[in-house]
Amino acid sequence: MLVLKTREDWDAVKPKRRKMKDLKGPTYLHWNGTGMGWGKVGEEDRLAWAKSRLRIGQAYHMKTRGYTDIAYSFAVDPWGMAAWELRGLDVQPGATKGHNTKSHAIYVMTGLGDGPVTPECLTMIDLLVDEIATAARAENLLKGHRDVGRTNCPGDYLHGLLALFNEDAFEAKEPVFQSLEQKGMGEPVAMFVLGDGYGIVDARGQVITKGASQLGDLRTAGLDQPIVDAEGTPSGKGYILVAADGGVFTFGDAVYHGSLRQALDGRMPVSPIVSVEVEEGGYYMVAADGGIFTFGNLPWLGAFVDEVN
Repeated sequence: MLVLKTREDWDAVKPKRRKMKDLKGPTYLHWNGTGMGWGKVGEEDRLAWAKSRLRIGQAYHMKTRGYTDIAYSFAVDPWGMAAWELRGLDVQPGATKGHNTKSHAIYVMTGLGDGPVTPECLTMIDLLVDEIATAARAENLLKGHRDVGRTNCPGDYLHGLLALFNEDAFEAKEPVFQSLEQKGMGEPVAMFVLGDGYGIVDARGQVITKGASQLGDLRTAGLDQPIVDAEGTPSGKGYILVAADGGVFTFGDAVYHGSLRQALDGRMPVSPIVSVEVEEGGYYMVAADGGIFTFGNLPWLGAFVDEVN
């Protein structure tokens, strides 16, 4: 079911002006470009995060870019909680140059490095496109911004799903989970940039890549603890996988500087590892309790816990 939030729901400011248009063309899909870190937002904070990001986007477009309002017609958050009214139905957007007088624009609140959005988000996009087509009597067709402009928007992942969106019987789980299951892969836990493409990894350490070569994975390793995060190297020619117990696995030009699992002689840390950050000369690990662990020649500047037991 389509859940549509109004401008009042995210405390939008009044636009400088609105130009009504009979927008009958296909709808264009956009993204944020730069990463937004939505994957690390807790469930209880998602609604506030979405509202805040829309207000930030509106302020940037109106104050910095000089637009009359936030540029898009509607937005969809990465979790598919709702579709969000921005300029709205049959109001001329400012997002798709050369097509703003003919088409609506949907902004998906994600960016490079954020990884695939949820199946619920894909479903909400599909429902929103259908609603626009019905309510505005517009063409029921979804295109990417890159189809009509010199841009990577809406990113390889979303653009690669356009054909599925435009099928009559779209199933949101099909492109994300069923296709991965066919490869023997579970639900992704992390995404990382790799050369001119990116990769995703599941909890068992299986890696698949788009636009870049796969450099190895752990599908036959028999891990004691699940993989929780992955990060590409600065060169884009390697990646590191990290498990909940602090185990580190390197591929390509990634350099192994030791692991927390090794330091603890295979014992679990007080709090499980949740994230890794790769820098020149080493990497950082972050535990669920705010503990910070450094490897290589990176400095340790303190943690976010009072003490480590």
